[in-house]
Amino acid sequence: MESDREGLRRIANSAMDVEISEEDNVVEIDGGHSGRSDFVIQVPSSFNLEISTHHNGEVEVSNVTGEIEVDCHHGGISFRDIGGSVVADTHHGGITANFLSVDGDKPMAFSTYHGDVDITFPAGTSFNAKVKSVRGDIYTDFDVDMQLQQPQDKTTDSGRREIKIGGWMYGQVGTGGQEYMFNTYHGDVIMRKS
Repeated sequence: MESDREGLRRIANSAMDVEISEEDNVVEIDGGHSGRSDFVIQVPSSFNLEISTHHNGEVEVSNVTGEIEVDCHHGGISFRDIGGSVVADTHHGGITANFLSVDGDKPMAFSTYHGDVDITFPAGTSFNAKVKSVRGDIYTDFDVDMQLQQPQDKTTDSGRREIKIGGWMYGQVGTGGQEYMFNTYHGDVIMRKS
């Protein structure tokens, strides 16, 4: 209760709960539950990353080439001047990325519930796009013809017939290739050429 603290001086709680470990060239940083710290981590320019945050965890990655995986529940995700492949998922925040190069042998996925998915690829990038924006629009300057998912008609074991219409849109960018998935509920999907 606030009343039993009257007349007392508040001391800022700046305690940290951080653990850093390394084994077989894999570095793990666990920020605990303090939620009061920002981490700036420098790695070699060719490096694989797996990053996870939960509350108020904005994630920014720049100048790295590799396999990058980010799971960020409450916060946006930003990638600047990166290469390789990305799997990015957040619930409350947008996703932006500027790729200098892509690994054409790896699929990619960008998914959020509240926010835009705004991804810039090199102009010559080829991929198969799988796109969904329930409450937003889709924008691109790539030459791509997006098609709606074909209706799905199935009969259950009990004999009930179910028809599902809508959902995903599909398109081939360039000569096609790996599937790049772009998904948002409340936001726009933007696929740009650099």
